[in-house]
Amino acid sequence: MITLQSFRADLMRATRLLDNLSLLNYRNVPSHSSRITIEAIRKASTYEEEYLAYKNAQAFDLILEDESLLFFRYAESSQTMLSDGSLQCPYHVLSYDDFVQEYGSDTVDQVEIDGLYEEYLEQPSLRNNAMPVRYDWSPKLYKEGMHPASHFHFGYRTDVRLSIDALLRPTHFILFMLRQFYLAQWSTAHNDYFDELASIAESAQDKDILPNFRCGKDHLELRLTSFGSYFSKLKILA
Repeated sequence: MITLQSFRADLMRATRLLDNLSLLNYRNVPSHSSRITIEAIRKASTYEEEYLAYKNAQAFDLILEDESLLFFRYAESSQTMLSDGSLQCPYHVLSYDDFVQEYGSDTVDQVEIDGLYEEYLEQPSLRNNAMPVRYDWSPKLYKEGMHPASHFHFGYRTDVRLSIDALLRPTHFILFMLRQFYLAQWSTAHNDYFDELASIAESAQDKDILPNFRCGKDHLELRLTSFGSYFSKLKILA
């Protein structure tokens, strides 16, 4: 079972990995989540409004180079003990470096480039395929065949709950996001940080799920499975 101390240590590891892959733009310490913030988020009628509510309230832990927001919550006494989320930026936004590469030139100085980039950020266009992702560990809400203890949410205010046979830490969530949304960085991680990726993947085990949170009607649904046991078998064979 994860503790607050191990959660914080794992979040730092996830943050370093994102930084090493040149994806991290800003780390927000501390992140804020108040009743006022929650009310503002609930009042949002579109995904764009919800994203801006999170951003304006500073209710996130990390912001990436593409302006996507990441948050990681630990609340041992809550019905949802862990919640890791990604709010993909709803706008088409170039990173500063990509903007300089596309629009900069040798004749434009740093101050002018900075000004042009600020103007660019003020008039972004909406993208039609932005998708938020959230992982929840909610053992107190578990209901056989209906509400998995460990699950993913995909999309804006949908009823999707995809079961996963592991209790995911922030590093696990980051690996999932890299693979699905940042393929260039995922490829780089394969080459430069393979041992670390293997260590993280190996730590995703189903021991916290079995047998209490997978039984009866749960076997009727498709589930995501952990590969932790796969690495263990490789070590035995080696």
